[in-house]
Amino acid sequence: MHTRVSTYRWVVLTIYSLICFVGGMGMLSVAPLVKIITDRWQVTLAKSALLISIFGFTQMALSLPSGWVADKKGFRLPILAGTTILALGMFLRPMAKDYSSFLFYSIIAALGWGLIWGPAGAMLKRWFPPQELGLANSIWLIGLIAGLACGTLTSIPLMLSLGWPQMWWVHSIIAVCITILAWFLIKSPPDLPESKPYVKGKKIEKNFLRLMNQTNIALQFPVIIAIGVIGVTPALVSIMLSNNPVSPVMAGIISSMILIGAILGDIIIPVVSLKEKRAKRVLLLLSLLATIFFILIFYTPVDSSTVWKIGVLNLLLGFFIAPVIAVSISLGQLQPYVSLNNAGFVTGVFQTSIGIGTAIFPLLIGYVADIGGLRSGVLTQGGFIIASFVIITLFVKIPQTN
Repeated sequence: MHTRVSTYRWVVLTIYSLICFVGGMGMLSVAPLVKIITDRWQVTLAKSALLISIFGFTQMALSLPSGWVADKKGFRLPILAGTTILALGMFLRPMAKDYSSFLFYSIIAALGWGLIWGPAGAMLKRWFPPQELGLANSIWLIGLIAGLACGTLTSIPLMLSLGWPQMWWVHSIIAVCITILAWFLIKSPPDLPESKPYVKGKKIEKNFLRLMNQTNIALQFPVIIAIGVIGVTPALVSIMLSNNPVSPVMAGIISSMILIGAILGDIIIPVVSLKEKRAKRVLLLLSLLATIFFILIFYTPVDSSTVWKIGVLNLLLGFFIAPVIAVSISLGQLQPYVSLNNAGFVTGVFQTSIGIGTAIFPLLIGYVADIGGLRSGVLTQGGFIIASFVIITLFVKIPQTN
């Protein structure tokens, strides 16, 4: 059977999705603990947000180089190296005695996180036919968002029941187990072995302007903004609820609802939008609805009777904002001149944008909230979502691909 339709592609995608799960869990488990970390180690809100932003900085710095390596040498090397370093950092975090050591161990984990994303395009382009790219991108994004949800939902209950270091040990054991699975099960297609060049062609550098056409450049902005919303909202909701009579466990559940909605949205929307060639209209609708629900969350009065209403609004925000990423990346992979020998590079560009959003928005919104209050941060983030609507309208075009 030709590898492009081999059933083993689902094994590779499943393991990669589990790696994404571990990365998401390691990154966003800090979000519900922002207030606790601020009080525990007497640091500012911006410094607590840095523990999330460093994952964005490394993704921004390493996605493009790791995607380039995947195109030249194969995707196994950067994925397995990244997974191992990520697990090492997560394994060290329970040993942290203060903010500085916890930050240092988190930086190690973040370096591994930065390596795993760029190779995704090279992996998917080799294992999956074009008509399945939307589904494949949705699946690994579901893995990532499930990890983000697991991190935010379990961190406070685990901390309250087991204690601070034991909570991080639970996460680290999961990371080590998935890393072992990855070393055994992540493989390249038999007709494109790691020991041979994948595809000969013109250098990527000479084709950069063709690869990054108007649409691919424009698509970076909704990706940056969407991941920023997903990364920032759980922390903002957690802070909002901490100032009201809501228990820490309930606050963790409500702030995590965006991630449950994101999983549901990524199951349904990307596949339908690409199959029916409605991607641009879908992106516009998603941006508009996300703006509405984002603003509504933070302008709903908080009390015992409305807390679940905030949870539902948060779920709907996730449902509409998360698919923006999968649809945008899939459209980028389907653009003219994107092929087997440069898919890792192109996806590396998108993952760099995800890193920019992850790095910038927690720090930016945290800084604005420190200066002008929570709602100032909310309005700033909402303005960026509206800006993505305008950019999609003006510059995104749909490729003529079946």
